[in-house]
Amino acid sequence: MIVTGCQRSGTATSAAIFGLTHEEVLNPHNIEAFTLKELIPKLHQGEASWLAAPYVEQLKNYYPIIHLVRHPLAVINSLMGIGFWTETGHEPYRNFIMKHLPSMPKDPLEKSLYYWYHWNKQLAGHPRIRIEDFTNVPQRNSRPRANYTWDDLKSKALFNKVEELAREYYYE
Repeated sequence: MIVTGCQRSGTATSAAIFGLTHEEVLNPHNIEAFTLKELIPKLHQGEASWLAAPYVEQLKNYYPIIHLVRHPLAVINSLMGIGFWTETGHEPYRNFIMKHLPSMPKDPLEKSLYYWYHWNKQLAGHPRIRIEDFTNVPQRNSRPRANYTWDDLKSKALFNKVEELAREYYYE
């Protein structure tokens, strides 16, 4: 099984729940160094990795795909809180995203909305679970968060599309 969605959506937690590795094989270093054909046998029982999302059409021939989602505000606040778009140390992950979403806006908050929307849209049609629906599971990855609200995002270009997709995923 491959569990994938946006980063900051709970892939570490879902890996623990399902007994999968977390970004052990599907990480930016391996993806750059090996072909997907070389990596597939190394996945063994599968993996939880947000980096699998661009490859689900190939991976679905070998593993069931689960689309993991998290409320857009939670993902956006997490990305902004860790300084994902601006701080050093995230470059391999940012480069990976930029390779697959080359038309990203420049503003970090706009990038976060664009990323959440387009990364999830590419997974349409696969069985979907919401990380918030798991109960009695300790959070595996706690980092600083920003505090943006829907009101803070209303003026952003993709707000309406993000809000619409969030409703499709049963988020308020």
